[in-house]
Amino acid sequence: MYKVFSILVFFLTFFVGLQNVSAKVYGLDPVIGHGLDAVLWASGQSNLEFTRFYKRVNDPVMVARANRALSKIKNARIKMRYPNLKVAIIDGDGMANAFSSGPTLYLTKKVFSLASDDELLAILLHEMAHSDDGHLVMRMFHSPAAVMYQFYSLVTSDLTWLSTGESDAFMVDLHKRGHWKMMREMVEDASFGEELVADEAAFYNLCRMKKRGFNVNPYAVASAMTAITEVPDYVLKADTSEVGKRWRLLKSLSCH
Repeated sequence: MYKVFSILVFFLTFFVGLQNVSAKVYGLDPVIGHGLDAVLWASGQSNLEFTRFYKRVNDPVMVARANRALSKIKNARIKMRYPNLKVAIIDGDGMANAFSSGPTLYLTKKVFSLASDDELLAILLHEMAHSDDGHLVMRMFHSPAAVMYQFYSLVTSDLTWLSTGESDAFMVDLHKRGHWKMMREMVEDASFGEELVADEAAFYNLCRMKKRGFNVNPYAVASAMTAITEVPDYVLKADTSEVGKRWRLLKSLSCH
């Protein structure tokens, strides 16, 4: 029974991984991305208080800055998965944030008051990396994968306890932290890994642009993080949070 259960969980986990790959290879994530764009656009048209975050902003100065940055990326011949990639500026309800649906990069209007042109370019390249790697779809499967792994670990730990009378490392950890905290941390770890990938992709794309004669600063990825979070460098230098870890990694990179 133990072997049958292990094989079943293996195939379920394999299926989740296959979903991630097939979503990117067979073009399912653009479909999901366009669907999300439609939902966000409709939310922005509503007058409801909780949808104000997604209300579109058509400030000509912001639009011009975003278009210049996007044009610079295209002129530098940086490889992108979506040739018709576009930028949408949203209200953000006072928050400085950016995210990607895949076909569209979303920036809140506060980003434009905090970020320089170099930093805006770095932010777009970071979000473009999320688009290129299909992270939207992958994040949809993080939680189901965490639940399956948690269930698998719980059952195998119970079987170990029944056969040996001893608690394994998972069971000890479970008693300390609890199911929900453990699953949340698994999901957060996966998301953190994707942020690191996007950070490095943005940095090295800026390196490529610099080598191709564009006046850009690869370390603008790190300074954009400082600008958006409004946390000074000296704090991030010693910060143990994910933002601090990302900032220090970016500072350690160099163009080859």
